[in-house]
Amino acid sequence: FDNDKLTDLATKIERAAVLLGMDRLKALALGFHLSKAATSSAGTSTKRVWTLSLFRACLAARLAEKFDPKASGEAFVVALMSDAGLPLMPGLVGDRFIEVVNDHDTPDVQYRAEFGSLPFTHVDVATAMCKLWNLPEVLRKPIVAHHTRPQSFTKDDTLGLLHAVAYFVGSIPAQPPEYQDIANDTATQARALFNLKTPEVRTITDQAAHDLDAYKEFFQHILDETMSLDAI
Repeated sequence: FDNDKLTDLATKIERAAVLLGMDRLKALALGFHLSKAATSSAGTSTKRVWTLSLFRACLAARLAEKFDPKASGEAFVVALMSDAGLPLMPGLVGDRFIEVVNDHDTPDVQYRAEFGSLPFTHVDVATAMCKLWNLPEVLRKPIVAHHTRPQSFTKDDTLGLLHAVAYFVGSIPAQPPEYQDIANDTATQARALFNLKTPEVRTITDQAAHDLDAYKEFFQHILDETMSLDAI
């Protein structure tokens, strides 16, 4: 072993732990491992899904942090893995998936199309992944329920918070047909679920964009480099 390289690595890990905090660092490591395990191909469409999922994960972590800083790591993993089954659907279902699901629809419309026309959905695939990986309930339940509108949550209700966060970030479309409509819908949703005002949502979104930029090298195995932060 090269002692200098080991020392340099240990210094980088220690610095990352100080800058990010151990909970966030553990979430990144788990997210990296699970995303590697869930990626079966490196096609452009697959990477586009994962790139948006990583942004959602950053947004989820920042959003959860406002209510319970200890839950931000779990929020990151939940949002990153919620759509992990989506890139696998064409291979599992075949051409029928492409015929049924329109990329330009919002996530809830896409999910309803899957539910109404296919033998199983990407949520069912994610559920199977959670069982295969033996994920704890605090991660599994919000992943499985991320297309189900949550009830209100209390300060000490970590599962309720993670469910609300997963639902909120999961509703953000990959290819919004009309930006202003989506912005208004997102602001309305933020008020209803979290009692957040538009400036607060903008601040959290800016923080998430900064995080995404910082994590790009770490998650380069799943990212679509053609997608800019402005586009997302």
